[in-house]
Amino acid sequence: MPEPSLRAAVPRDAPRIAAAHVSGWRWTYDAVLPAAYLLDDARLRGRRAQWNELLSSPASRATTQVLDDGAEVLGFVHAGTSRDDPACGEIWAIYLARADLARAGLGRRLMSAGLAHLEAVGFREATLWTLDSNVRARRFYEATGWVEDGARKLEVVADVELPHLRYRTRLRA
Repeated sequence: MPEPSLRAAVPRDAPRIAAAHVSGWRWTYDAVLPAAYLLDDARLRGRRAQWNELLSSPASRATTQVLDDGAEVLGFVHAGTSRDDPACGEIWAIYLARADLARAGLGRRLMSAGLAHLEAVGFREATLWTLDSNVRARRFYEATGWVEDGARKLEVVADVELPHLRYRTRLRA
């Protein structure tokens, strides 16, 4: 596979980011959420609308970076001000579009881009939320210097309770 480009997302990327987002959800959460929920095409339509809005009027201090091979968005990171603490940055989302892209260094490139942005806009710490059952993601976060900070929350999706935990890391800013 040729080296995909890492670049800032632009509004015309919204449909391809939405496709990567939904595809990433499908392979990441296939053992957690009901197949009918994951395969529902409404997920893709909803994500397209969400990404159109996010990229058309981005939040202050936020960025979306994509890994693009020219044909598709292979992954993305979306980062900005923490939803929990406005003095802190947050990796809001980081996904690879397909399972076969995992363990190829692409996630690290995305994470580095998201953290570099948070540092550049002046944050000294960053957080992210993940499912406590998402062992693959948790190993990745821990390998890249993140630590659980003790915060927990519960989300219900498709009648499934999804316990989340929060990770934190110090930034160089």
